[in-house]
Amino acid sequence: MRGRAEYVLMQEALPWAELLAGTPAASLVARDLAPLAGYAAALGLDVVYLPEITDGLARGREPAALLATGRSLSEASVRQAFCDYLLAVAQQINPATMGLATETNAVRLLAPAVLYHSVVQAVRQGAAALRDAGYSGELMITLQVEVAWGLMPGQLGFEGISVDLQDFPAAQMLGLSSYPYFAFIQPEDVPLNYYSRLVSTSGTPVMVVEGGWPSHPGIGGPTSGDMQARYLSHQAKLLNEVAARGLTQLMLADLDLGSWPAEQAAGLASFASLGVMDSAFGAKPALAVWESLRARRLLR
Repeated sequence: MRGRAEYVLMQEALPWAELLAGTPAASLVARDLAPLAGYAAALGLDVVYLPEITDGLARGREPAALLATGRSLSEASVRQAFCDYLLAVAQQINPATMGLATETNAVRLLAPAVLYHSVVQAVRQGAAALRDAGYSGELMITLQVEVAWGLMPGQLGFEGISVDLQDFPAAQMLGLSSYPYFAFIQPEDVPLNYYSRLVSTSGTPVMVVEGGWPSHPGIGGPTSGDMQARYLSHQAKLLNEVAARGLTQLMLADLDLGSWPAEQAAGLASFASLGVMDSAFGAKPALAVWESLRARRLLR
């Protein structure tokens, strides 16, 4: 990744089975995350950390690994385990930005109220624990842009992010997750105020943490490598509107779904071609646009 990025986003589902079985969070972070963070540091990359507190492909439910234990975020001891894990990440990795929860508005839209309120409790508890322990980096939640605009099935119109700002007051950075090909036919159809309308009154810094436009059809309309490159060029205008702190490319290279188990591959089909390189690490048209954006200075 040297020469192609300025930071790496470590987004993970927590190892719930081991964590709730009594394995110390510090041991799990030392085993699973610290070596990767060390590798990133050796490449001169900052680290942004983001935990998946709900199911990343189904925001209406808890993570599969947590469900498999028969436990729930509604339990105080499970929320404490989450906090312990965040503390271990902060102490061993000290990320420049510490995520607390992902796509909180999508969780509120799709999940039972008890799960959403459990997420709110866990995030508030985690933020307080991090500050009490001396962590001084930025705290972040992420928001799903299409949900905020009311573009998902069953929504009645623009919703904004005011509820998220109220429920998660510790957030000093807003991460944006956006897959606009679910709602728009052409990249240029995405309004220039697609990000700025959401955050114009909050004053909270913004970075894009996931999303993109595919180069091969999955769910959505026809697309191509050239269309993907056009999206990145258009997205740069959206980023300018909010003076974005950063842009995260979800994947450098496409997924080779043929090497995945069939059940997992089916769930990832809509995201498999979001990379700026193909699965053999050959350049796609979007790579040149990505490199031009990367040449901009990272705001800190």
